[in-house]
Amino acid sequence: MSRSLPFIRSPRGSLAGLAGGVAGLAVWLVLAGCSKTPTDAGSKQGVVLAEVGDHKITEEDFLAEARRRGEAGLSVADKDALLNELVEREALLAKARQSGLDQDPALHREYENLLIARLVEHDITPLKEAVAITPDKVRAEYEANQATYTRPAQVRLAMLYLQADAKASDARRAEIRARLEEAREEAVTLQTTNRSRGVVGFGRVAIEHSDDQVSRYRGGDLGWIAAGQRPPRVPESVLEAGIGLETGAMSPVLETPQGFYLLMKTDSRPEFATPIESVQAALRQSLLARERRRVEETYRQDALQALPVQIHAQTLASVQLPEAGSMIARTREPKPPGMPGTSLSRNGN
Repeated sequence: MSRSLPFIRSPRGSLAGLAGGVAGLAVWLVLAGCSKTPTDAGSKQGVVLAEVGDHKITEEDFLAEARRRGEAGLSVADKDALLNELVEREALLAKARQSGLDQDPALHREYENLLIARLVEHDITPLKEAVAITPDKVRAEYEANQATYTRPAQVRLAMLYLQADAKASDARRAEIRARLEEAREEAVTLQTTNRSRGVVGFGRVAIEHSDDQVSRYRGGDLGWIAAGQRPPRVPESVLEAGIGLETGAMSPVLETPQGFYLLMKTDSRPEFATPIESVQAALRQSLLARERRRVEETYRQDALQALPVQIHAQTLASVQLPEAGSMIARTREPKPPGMPGTSLSRNGN
């Protein structure tokens, strides 16, 4: 025997509270309008508890909703209140259908995004969580990229430079060389004092006797130079002479077509390999992220290959996109989670 049910309000006391807000109502409308919902399927069998228009709420529907709420930690002790909420929900859905809201493309898009999100949760996330990076994989990656974790040998040089035109007379070039020889003698005299004061390189001698504007106010310091590198303003032969010095030693005056150089080797560092223990945590995370991206990309490619895909390039070429100024900004819809790299052309939107 059927009976009309009085509407019993939930403690929230409003239709908006019952529907879970506009966003929640939109999702229900899409689920109701896109195809047969679980409630629609259940209404064809079982004991009918209520009828709302041409829709039947069955015992199966009622118990499914009770289970859903129980799993969410919500109380389901009041059967009348629960059934009345289901009745009110169906009434809202019927009203929405009458208004044509179930045909809104934006809601269909949200529904599709929900399906993709559920697919990610159901299929892709477990695959990614199952990825395991063993210590052997970490070590193999470390050894394959040993150069990345190795600092090459380095030297630290200081330089005095006096420019001399290659076309200058021998007398003029000899004069410039003599100036640098005097600077060398002065630097030798001050070397012990400079070191005791923590001065790197030639100190004040570089200000008075060097034309290299980059280094002259830093005692001629060229900084650390790694093996295989060369400051562009230092000739290769000059650099090699400096590298070959003992630490703390000073070269003789070196002559080149562009001028005269004096080098001092102030420090050196041997090649150093960062131990695997220092990088294995970061390396493991990098491998994990890379492997998870690969798993996700493989899943997406498998999904594409499972269906026939035909691109109508000529038809696409004839499509005119709207003018940028005519695209009225709308509320941004969320991108389906967990599917980075999905292109608009692939979705066809």
